[in-house]
Amino acid sequence: PLSILGGVALKAAADLETLKTSLSVMTGSAEKGKAIMKDLADFTAKTPFQLEGVGNTAKQLLAFGFTTQQVKTNLQFLGDAAAGSGNDLGSLGQIFGQISAAGKLTGERLNQLQ
Repeated sequence: PLSILGGVALKAAADLETLKTSLSVMTGSAEKGKAIMKDLADFTAKTPFQLEGVGNTAKQLLAFGFTTQQVKTNLQFLGDAAAGSGNDLGSLGQIFGQISAAGKLTGERLNQLQ
């Protein structure tokens, strides 16, 4: 049992380090990566979401061209929508990013949100 627990802890630490590195690369600096990582940790502490899912959603939003401040604001909005609707945070982040990239809300995207 202790070896299983140790393996889980090592995997969690590796996943956290990978997320931190990804955010640093996507934001362009270690300082910005560290700052958004802290914001994500604070966000997950106040919500029912796990850091891995929130981190992946943040990476999606950054890939769509959102700034770190916009990611923070949009995660709150998307988190509220996901919690209220029972939908997956990552799916809502993907749809939201697609809507933003297109610059308009199409019927197809609206159906996805529903």
